[in-house]
Amino acid sequence: MVACPHCAKDGVGVLAKWWSLAASPARCKNCGGLSYVAVSRGSTIGRAAGVLIPVASVAVLVLAGWHWALLAIVAMLLSVLLAQAVLFYRTPLILTSATEVGEARHWQLIGYVILGLVALGIGVWIWASRAL
Repeated sequence: MVACPHCAKDGVGVLAKWWSLAASPARCKNCGGLSYVAVSRGSTIGRAAGVLIPVASVAVLVLAGWHWALLAIVAMLLSVLLAQAVLFYRTPLILTSATEVGEARHWQLIGYVILGLVALGIGVWIWASRAL
């Protein structure tokens, strides 16, 4: 559990803090207050990549048979993961309210629409370039 910025008691779960964003904040089990980790401190994609890339790298080394390098890389990855865990635990939660969450979800939706339009434009451009 992590200390809630509203009531200063341990009421926010570690996984709730890990996945919290402005549009989907963590809720304190004691006071019901909403809080999140700022995106500038690490986005969800960055957090997922921080786990998936090292795991994929180790899997590739195992499959390639590089056992001597594997030991050094595993030691390095464990130290990096430990440092990330300490930094994540010390990252403060930012207070928010239901109104601010609604605004964040609105802007998140607008961002998804823009990304969708960009992806659609790229798809049309690729399709058109192949048709020529």
